[in-house]
Amino acid sequence: MPTWGYDGSGNFRRRHDWTDDAAAGIKILSLSHDEEDDNFASGLSNAICRDGQTPIGVDIPWNGKRITNLGDPRPTAPQDAATKNYVDTLQGWTTSKYISGADTQGRLNFTSGTGANGVSWTAANMSLISRAAVTNQTQQRVVFNGSSAGTGTDVIRFDRSGMVASSWLISLNSMNDGTNWRTIAPGYVGGINPGGNSITFYGSDTATTTAYQTATMRKYAMAYPTAGDSRFDLYTTAGNYNAFAGYVNGAPRWLIMVGNGAGESGSNAGSDFQIVRYSDGGTGLGAALTIDRSSGAVSIAKPTGSYALSAYGPSGAGGTIGYCSNPAYYGITGYQTVAGVAYSFYGNGNAYNSSAWTTSDGRLKSNLAALDPVDALSKVRAINVLSYTKQGAAKTERGWLAQDVEALIPEAVLDVEIPQGDTETRAALGGGNTVKATNDRTMLATLWAAVQQQAAIIEALQAKVAALEAAP
Repeated sequence: MPTWGYDGSGNFRRRHDWTDDAAAGIKILSLSHDEEDDNFASGLSNAICRDGQTPIGVDIPWNGKRITNLGDPRPTAPQDAATKNYVDTLQGWTTSKYISGADTQGRLNFTSGTGANGVSWTAANMSLISRAAVTNQTQQRVVFNGSSAGTGTDVIRFDRSGMVASSWLISLNSMNDGTNWRTIAPGYVGGINPGGNSITFYGSDTATTTAYQTATMRKYAMAYPTAGDSRFDLYTTAGNYNAFAGYVNGAPRWLIMVGNGAGESGSNAGSDFQIVRYSDGGTGLGAALTIDRSSGAVSIAKPTGSYALSAYGPSGAGGTIGYCSNPAYYGITGYQTVAGVAYSFYGNGNAYNSSAWTTSDGRLKSNLAALDPVDALSKVRAINVLSYTKQGAAKTERGWLAQDVEALIPEAVLDVEIPQGDTETRAALGGGNTVKATNDRTMLATLWAAVQQQAAIIEALQAKVAALEAAP
């Protein structure tokens, strides 16, 4: 580095010391004088001119000092420096502003002693305001206000409990111009109205094809409390259905129609109740159950190769409904006991007394073996015939005890499940779920064989009597 000129710290050094030359008797030479003047010229060339003609070549460190008494920047000169007063009183920007960074570096903070801080949009007549605690109001809340000054209605507010909508309708893909509903983008419009004591759901039936096209909103569901109860209502027009659907892995499984698409033709016809089932792939498999609104008739689909319905009901004056057998022959069969007599019912509407008529086709039987008539007669003679009064009846009957029969003819006794509603029978038996019943057909067959044995004995005696009478 040269020993004259600026030393890098802003100090200017002369090239010649004329005092030393004078003391040494050296005259001022023109060459030396020119060198000193050139040194001055070089130093002045690095100075900042007050008239602004000197461009700055490098960044200038101000060493923590201030630049004071600056003028405000020119509106059309983006590179002008701004004063503190200009920044403090700035009313807006002509371009977008971005804030980036982590934590405090990326935050825009507002502080106000009045407890109301926010951002306003004058042209949209809207403001986003943070409000401090207010007596009898939600605390620590942020609100969208319907006024740029923040003095209008809080359209939506956020507080410690979550979001609360103050407007009468929360909408999806829709806007209201004061008269009509319009879709913001082509498609359907939806909305929820949390007004009064109910929540109402709205939607459009037809999708729009352009943005801001008029859409017709229709009420299709409403949930509300009434007289302490809660209801969820579904709305539609005749020929359309109201339904609840259940999905698994994105595919439907069940559809409960509280009013299907059957048209209403008067006399309470149409809008029937249905439960529809679906395949694994989401294909409809038809109605599993249908209830006709007009008659109340219930239709149950018959699964292939299985029973359509198994039903157990309580006993009473009308008897007990017990079971439904294989529907492959009759569609549905069952039995009911009335006054001690069992009746069977076929799907074709016919009924018969099971005690008087029994299917006995030999083509349906195997492992045929003749009964021993002597054994049959001994068992019939051993079973006591008693008179008794049956539980719940006043009239005396005659018959036998299932326990006595079971000891001699076990195949004629069966443990039958007591209907769950028949608490009287269960109590009389001291608990338990079954009661012993006799198969009267098996008893009749045993009696038949015993009668045959008696007939053979009688015939043998008659032959002996005839032989004695014919003897001389």
